[in-house]
Amino acid sequence: MYVKTTTEYQNNPVIVKVVEAFTSGVTVAAADFNTAKVDELKAGAIIGIDSNRLGHVVKTVKIVAGGSASAPRINSVNAFKVGDFISDGIVSLEISAITVGETYDTLTFTDGSLIVSATDTVLFQAAAADLTNQGKAATATVSDTDGDFLTITIPSAVGSEKFNNLSLTISQSATDDLTVAFENGVLAIGLAKTTATKNNLSVIQAAVRALATIDGFNFSTATATGVDWDGKQTGITLTTPTSAFTGGKDQTAGGTIAPKYSPIGISLNPVDLTIDNQSTGVMKSGTVNEDNMQYPIDSAMKAMLPRITFESES
Repeated sequence: MYVKTTTEYQNNPVIVKVVEAFTSGVTVAAADFNTAKVDELKAGAIIGIDSNRLGHVVKTVKIVAGGSASAPRINSVNAFKVGDFISDGIVSLEISAITVGETYDTLTFTDGSLIVSATDTVLFQAAAADLTNQGKAATATVSDTDGDFLTITIPSAVGSEKFNNLSLTISQSATDDLTVAFENGVLAIGLAKTTATKNNLSVIQAAVRALATIDGFNFSTATATGVDWDGKQTGITLTTPTSAFTGGKDQTAGGTIAPKYSPIGISLNPVDLTIDNQSTGVMKSGTVNEDNMQYPIDSAMKAMLPRITFESES
């Protein structure tokens, strides 16, 4: 009986061509990872270095469908952990919790929300929390009877800053019909004089939104919230009938936040993250198959690696 043994060599599916690599490679910081979830860094990862020449993975991940700006769902294949700062390029948020699912993880933030949260957006690790560019809503609060409040909120996405110092007023309408109007910088709400349910928050919100855009002021996404309001208010008693809109700040359109570590190249070999001080070769010039990379890369990060060509069949 004869036993025939053959050996087959298979090229790395990520690395297509190496033109130039750093001669000594880099040591990868295993402390960057939750090794209970990620125990190996595969070839094809984006690598950066710190001021001590210690290598770090430039963490990236894609948003998947079904989440929100304040609780986005991300691809379950990711290296992020609680305490990391994650950015869409406009704001950077601290991750306070990660709910792990089968096909996606859901993030919770200490403060703030993403500005860009569309499916397939590539998020990256940043150095610190930064909400400088995040817009803020403009709000105004009035009161019918003592302790019963109505708040109108204008979200930042529609240009909330220009609403600052406009006025919100409530009064009792001359008829049993709710009226809403905007003129001369005043959003005037006339409360139906007899039927309190006609003044419920949902009815007020719909009426304000129906104003659409007047003189450049966009009311189409305004919200009406309140305390002890629905079914009780007809404008008989007006404790605080007038209030100015305040707090509005427009969100910044462009991105200014950079990755925590500037990319220097692409890892050439796997790294066992359960063992400290393991090293990897780093390609600084060549070609990679983007489809087979462990973590995603977007056009902005590719521009930071001008000597590397990214091929894709998709």
